[in-house]
Amino acid sequence: MIKPAVSQRSSGVRTAAILVAVIAILYLARAILIPLAFAIILTLVLDACGGLATNSWVWARLPSVLLIMVVSIAAAGGVGWVIFIELVE
Repeated sequence: MIKPAVSQRSSGVRTAAILVAVIAILYLARAILIPLAFAIILTLVLDACGGLATNSWVWARLPSVLLIMVVSIAAAGGVGWVIFIELVE
């Protein structure tokens, strides 16, 4: 038996409802998601510091942490500056 082809097109109302539901869930879960995101970023930064401190250059722990933190803060500041300039324009 041959089945008729099912349309792959979804309705705009369904897409909008899914978008609103996802935004609502993210808004309600922000108390958990924001600290979780900061923890993940901090873990990545500290892992990079551990890599610098144990590689062949033999950097001490404090200079590696300072270097990674300065680079991270500069990158975040640069992204924030670009977003600020775009919003002002």
